[in-house]
Amino acid sequence: MSVENTPAEKVQAAIYHALDMVNARQVREFTVPPATLMGAGAAARSGQALAERGIQRVFVMVDANLHLAGKTQGVLRSLQQQSVASEIWSCPIGEPVDTDVLAAVQQLRQLNCDGILAFGGGSILDAAKAVAVLAANPSLALVDWQPGARLAPRLPLIAIPTTAGTGSEATNVAVIISAAAHHKQVLVHGMLIPDLAIIDASLTIGVPPPITAATGIDALTHAIEAYVASNATPLTRSLAMRAISLIGEALPQAVGQGQDIAAREELMLASYMAGMAFSNAGLGVCHACAHQIGAAYGIPHGLANAIMLPAVMKFNRLVCKTGYADVGYALTGRAGSAADAILAVEQLIAEVELGVGLTQMGGKEADFAGFAKAAMQDACIRTNPRAVTEDQIVRLYRDS
Repeated sequence: MSVENTPAEKVQAAIYHALDMVNARQVREFTVPPATLMGAGAAARSGQALAERGIQRVFVMVDANLHLAGKTQGVLRSLQQQSVASEIWSCPIGEPVDTDVLAAVQQLRQLNCDGILAFGGGSILDAAKAVAVLAANPSLALVDWQPGARLAPRLPLIAIPTTAGTGSEATNVAVIISAAAHHKQVLVHGMLIPDLAIIDASLTIGVPPPITAATGIDALTHAIEAYVASNATPLTRSLAMRAISLIGEALPQAVGQGQDIAAREELMLASYMAGMAFSNAGLGVCHACAHQIGAAYGIPHGLANAIMLPAVMKFNRLVCKTGYADVGYALTGRAGSAADAILAVEQLIAEVELGVGLTQMGGKEADFAGFAKAAMQDACIRTNPRAVTEDQIVRLYRDS
């Protein structure tokens, strides 16, 4: 027998509920891939890993150039040895586009694959993450994607990065370009975290210096933005700080001597740690701005971050003096001010030959207002440490 609450009891219940919701805002979630294999040669364990998870027919999404160059042969041998059937989907060159993602979903369904293995850079991993979710949720449209949406469990997903930069193998984020709007959509959802990350630095041997540099600065930007993000916690800050120090040590060496496996391993670890940090703490206005110029001008994501990062740090310095001083110490091993940290970042970007301005990459003043409006809607901007307006973002583009 139910008893109807009195008006006073209803008011009291509403007050308690409001207090519960206020307290809940202080709760921070920390999520990482359930499992990770790390070390030179780890990719040879991929067949065993898929077999252990009951995957019988895997959809291998791979960078087309890497596949043509034979870089996937070791993984395919591993699958064959474990009697795991494979279907190859060579992803188009460049960052993932929604039309290509949907084409991959259709092909996966026709082939009746029961798992996905992503092999390549961040673009391939992001595409695979979206495919894994969309294949299990046929009514879900990318434009309707919501971070807290209730979705059917996605297909099993294994991620093998071949660059040290995006950290996509560790994150709940995927960035997909709209072919119609030439706009990058940032997808955020817990189901985007892979079941297994396989981090094998030997796969990055032979990555050209410009790509090594751009992906390394992307990882550095992840770590710096995560360290000062509004959702940062002691755990995410620890990961971000270690990532920054590793990048400061290893990136120049890996750019200058690409065969240095120790430097490559440090960068892979830094990218993974930075990915875990920003996946949980958030990013900021640098990524929100970089997404716009990357999509509009075809600027690779790491280079877009390199263009924007110094100006953004100067803008955020107002509220990040202590945080940036920490960043500078992690990067150089020397105590200093926030201004010193920004100078160190600029010097590292120049040292790895990414010190170009936005106008050199096609930036036009007439585009900045539209970019600023779109950046204000980008998911990354929500955790920027300093409040920002459209006019301020326009100035950031000018300063870059």
